[in-house]
Amino acid sequence: MKQQVIIALKDDQGKILLQHRDNKALRYPDFWAFFGGGIENGETPEMALKREAKEELEIDNLQGYRLFGKYILDDKEEFFEEYVFVLPFSVLGISLKELNKRLKDGRGEGKKAGLFYCYDVKNLKTPPYEKTIFDDLCKLAKF
Repeated sequence: MKQQVIIALKDDQGKILLQHRDNKALRYPDFWAFFGGGIENGETPEMALKREAKEELEIDNLQGYRLFGKYILDDKEEFFEEYVFVLPFSVLGISLKELNKRLKDGRGEGKKAGLFYCYDVKNLKTPPYEKTIFDDLCKLAKF
């Protein structure tokens, strides 16, 4: 079973940060999804979280996160163990506009990022296995 981490960020208005995967993504190209990725051999979920935050969001010293939950999810006959970490969007220390500039410049992953209210996420093309996570995160008033 593959293990992955999800980096779930929410701003002060209750919007969740998602990345729009580019067409080169191995899984779910051109879908909106959380930032995060696989846990490598020898890594703990926290180590993978910090590595993925650096690779995808250029956060060098990730702080203020907490483990929201662990999910076992089925994605087309492949099971994933997902560790979902939540933190406020403010830990990025930059605006959404600056984050998108970084992504456009090839720094990070995905072709762009967006902040979405929970009711807007339901209208996006998202990986089906993440629906449960979206629903659970939307119940939280604040990360």
